[in-house]
Amino acid sequence: MKMIVLLAGFAAALPPPFEKGIPGADMLTPLQLLKEPERLYSANGELCVEMDFTTCEYTGPYTNFTTRCYGIDGVGMLAPPTLYVYPGDTLSIKLTNRLSDANNVEYHNFWQKLNYTNLHFHGGHISGNAPSDDVLTLIEPAHCNSTACEYDSITYIYELPD
Repeated sequence: MKMIVLLAGFAAALPPPFEKGIPGADMLTPLQLLKEPERLYSANGELCVEMDFTTCEYTGPYTNFTTRCYGIDGVGMLAPPTLYVYPGDTLSIKLTNRLSDANNVEYHNFWQKLNYTNLHFHGGHISGNAPSDDVLTLIEPAHCNSTACEYDSITYIYELPD
């Protein structure tokens, strides 16, 4: 049985056993390979993942910056996890937007809704209906007041074909 690998918008079928990728390296050391993303595998026909849309800090030898990224358990990752599922599996991803709405831009003919997000596949051969692969559904940024924040989340459910 082939395994389907999902990595930041990329899907490929690989024969088992999946060969381990290149070894990780320190991102702070110049001319080194990037660290290999965390791996999450399906078990008993399903993979359930809870992810955050948040920010990450990158500190490198030549530049430092803050960027939007995905994370797990409150830890943002510059390279999100690689998800391994088999044909016929169910993939469930709860995505929570932890970004702020404080700097939301509403100008005509300019980038809009910078801190909104959506999760969808290209070429996954899955349903385009919500809550599966609906590209028009947006997860809003947090709505905060002086005492607390309210976070928006959606649980996407993907029934992968055999």
